[in-house]
Amino acid sequence: MLKIIGGKMKLKGFIPKLMILAIIITATSLPAAVNNFTYQSFNSNQFRSINDIDFFANPNPFEDFTVITVSVFTPTSGSLVIENCSGKVVKELHNGWFNGTMDFVWEGTDSDGNQLAPGFYNCKLTTGNRYTSRTIILILK
Repeated sequence: MLKIIGGKMKLKGFIPKLMILAIIITATSLPAAVNNFTYQSFNSNQFRSINDIDFFANPNPFEDFTVITVSVFTPTSGSLVIENCSGKVVKELHNGWFNGTMDFVWEGTDSDGNQLAPGFYNCKLTTGNRYTSRTIILILK
């Protein structure tokens, strides 16, 4: 039971005390689990980050082109590719060093310059043994 008395919350009973204990145990063991996790994939369409890298696309969805912005706080090597929904790389936007803030324009084409079909594509940023991906939506012109 939770009571608010004079702006302070008080818990009564056995179950709330167990819940607090579980939260404390989870909070103390979480950093070790996060530090051991190297491969990261996110599904958010707003913003994603892997340690010292910011990565987003704007506009999304897009008709003509989208600008993919990669910001790194420590120079690192890696690649930025576009994959179709089957995971096949359809275009490589960058392979080399990322330094500072870099913008990459993708016009919805494959490596040969052919216009791709409208649909969902993954923009995958790989650095070392870590990666993050972002779903980009190409819509009909």
